[in-house]
Amino acid sequence: MVSKRWQRKQPIIQHVALGLVWGLPLFWLSVDLTPFQKIAFSIATWVIVIPSGYYLNYRLAEKLVRVFTHEEDAVRGVVQRSLTKNYIRFSRRFVRNETHFVIPDEGLTLVIESYPLNLPIDSHIVATDATKVEIRGLNKSNTALAERISGFISQSAELRFSQA
Repeated sequence: MVSKRWQRKQPIIQHVALGLVWGLPLFWLSVDLTPFQKIAFSIATWVIVIPSGYYLNYRLAEKLVRVFTHEEDAVRGVVQRSLTKNYIRFSRRFVRNETHFVIPDEGLTLVIESYPLNLPIDSHIVATDATKVEIRGLNKSNTALAERISGFISQSAELRFSQA
């Protein structure tokens, strides 16, 4: 899974919606109803839960996420260059295996971490190196800045990785 655009993420809402999408139809199928009612309730569950989960995930997102198929050092350089080039103040910290770019005035944190695209289960599967970039700490006041930053990073990544 390599995202070509930035995706909004809210893990709690996504997990609840997933549980409802799979759990409620199974519940309706186990209840003593007519076959038509079971199918109707199952379909109604999917029709209601999927759009509402998508809407809530978009509106209440805590972070923006994108996965790049490049090494962590290259992506870290792209992020740092794009922040510096656009005059966005930040401080860089290394926490465990992650790099955090903290934007102090806005409460945003850009987290860069290694992200394996496939796990080597057998000897014939080779792990593909990738890097996940997360913009954490979204709220209504800093969403516009976070989207601008994501655009800056995307433009810098296109320039940097199209030359390689």
